[in-house]
Amino acid sequence: MLQNIKGLIRQVIEQEEQARQALMLQNKPMLEDKIFRSVGLLRNARIISSQETVDLLSMVRLGTDLGILKNITRKTVNELFITIQPAHLQKIGGKKLNAAERDARRAALIRKKLGGS
Repeated sequence: MLQNIKGLIRQVIEQEEQARQALMLQNKPMLEDKIFRSVGLLRNARIISSQETVDLLSMVRLGTDLGILKNITRKTVNELFITIQPAHLQKIGGKKLNAAERDARRAALIRKKLGGS
């Protein structure tokens, strides 16, 4: 049973790789545009929700995995996925934060980590 699960995981990984390559071949300029826009929003936002951040970070991770983004590491993206969560923001801040405060702190944290303005 364990071998079946391992085989299934390998198939999923291969299918994801094929889907990524198909994206690159079908419309590379549009994909690059979405990735670079995501980086721009993350580097410049002053207020950003958890959901928007996750969506944008997913595009950035795709960009790093495909080699489109050279100056952002997968490690940095993975760290951001964790530290942008509400509980982590409150722990870092050392106090309970309301939604607006979390959204502002999240944006500041991302700008600092990604070298934004």
